[in-house]
Amino acid sequence: MTPDNNNSPADPEKPQLSWVWRCTDASIAAGQISMLAALETLIAVGVYWWLALHFDWPWMAFLSMFAAPILLLRSKESITLGVKLLRSYWDTKEKEISRRDQIIVFFSHCISHGNSELLASILLVS
Repeated sequence: MTPDNNNSPADPEKPQLSWVWRCTDASIAAGQISMLAALETLIAVGVYWWLALHFDWPWMAFLSMFAAPILLLRSKESITLGVKLLRSYWDTKEKEISRRDQIIVFFSHCISHGNSELLASILLVS
């Protein structure tokens, strides 16, 4: 959601962007930021890193760093590209995979393989 820069006191339909104590449906529609949500985020990040460093769990930090882009960066474009690549992979009779898509698949495979090797070397102590 992007803030509307055309907010003016003369326009009563559009409230000014501001902070609210807690989130409600009306505050979401108005684009207002919840103080409790911001505080919760800061506390959660602090507790997470304290746990990761205090209990010597660096593998947990690495695992979440690798999982975050997969879970958080799911735009409509990336989902569409993933579906397109999967369909191209399963049904190659329709059309050939473009050179650009082959490069994307190759680098995705290399990154996934590298992450798997790194996590295996950390988690699977011989």
